[in-house]
Amino acid sequence: MALHRLPTLPLLVAAVVALDQVTKWLVVSYLPVGRPWFPIPALAPFLAVEHVTNTGVAFGLFKGANLLFAVVSAAIVAVMIAYLIRLPKERRWVRLALAFLLAGAIGNLVDRLRLGFVVDFIAVGSFSRFNVADSAVTVGVVLMLVSALWPGSSSRPARQPMVDAADSSPARQ
Repeated sequence: MALHRLPTLPLLVAAVVALDQVTKWLVVSYLPVGRPWFPIPALAPFLAVEHVTNTGVAFGLFKGANLLFAVVSAAIVAVMIAYLIRLPKERRWVRLALAFLLAGAIGNLVDRLRLGFVVDFIAVGSFSRFNVADSAVTVGVVLMLVSALWPGSSSRPARQPMVDAADSSPARQ
């Protein structure tokens, strides 16, 4: 099979979800909840790995609503997959952005369904703890903004001018 024929977006989504789940498994397996670890002592206490759990959403908002967020996340994942399937291949930046958003949503949905909460562990300064899935969502949002704001970045075909029906009549040609 030629490399250019591999389904790159599904592979990207799978790789990001796998990285997210493996890193969370390592944190859950080796680091007690609430205990920070400073892998780079020179950056302590600014950068740490700290095992926390989150039943809410970003920044710990709406704690205890895990079931609601699992259902909403599953619906969002289904909509993103359906949209991605229908999105023209020429819209590669939007497709890439959606792949990162999808990977992030799936990574945290797996936690919600499997554990009843999301595992967060990356600690940077006083910012809320986050994980690889959250980082993928951030990358997806940035790519989506770039595709929307930077002309030509989404590889959209140029718009064709509308043709007036009167101009296309056989008598005018």
